[in-house]
Amino acid sequence: MTEDNATKPDNILSRYFDGSVEEKLSRARILYSLHGQSMLASPEIRPALGQLGRALDRLQRQMETMTLPLQCATCASRTDGCCSSAMADNSDVMQLLINMLLQVEVRQHRHEEDLCCFLGRHGCIFPAKPIFCLNYNCSHIREAATAKAMATLEHLTGTVLAAQTRLEGILLHFLAGTS
Repeated sequence: MTEDNATKPDNILSRYFDGSVEEKLSRARILYSLHGQSMLASPEIRPALGQLGRALDRLQRQMETMTLPLQCATCASRTDGCCSSAMADNSDVMQLLINMLLQVEVRQHRHEEDLCCFLGRHGCIFPAKPIFCLNYNCSHIREAATAKAMATLEHLTGTVLAAQTRLEGILLHFLAGTS
């Protein structure tokens, strides 16, 4: 993929949201290589990234309070777990790029074919998760949690989703100006 193919604004939906996991990861890496430092220095992107980071920290603390990392890692290790190989398809170029901007080493983990390739030894490698994954709470989570804990989780998830969507829009605007 050339620079033009990774950053060209025409057909933005297919450029940033379609394709195989490998194609989306390749596009995100190219964009990060070409524009990552400029993005991190941008007066629009830097504060939006900071806002998202703070929202992700609050959500992570709530998830830890609810023991979700342990529950989800256990579930992911089962062959009928929630984090199947199909879940990786929910990632997109912008979400992968956001994780790179958050200094996450975004790479595919090779393990059993039926598991999501973005599961590391301790579960999902993404702080900024695909929208589907961010919004999904399986029956195990819902049954183990109190109503108050679920309400807090859902509120914090909404805050993350809003910040992540806002940052994505800023990134798309930035990229449109680079071509």
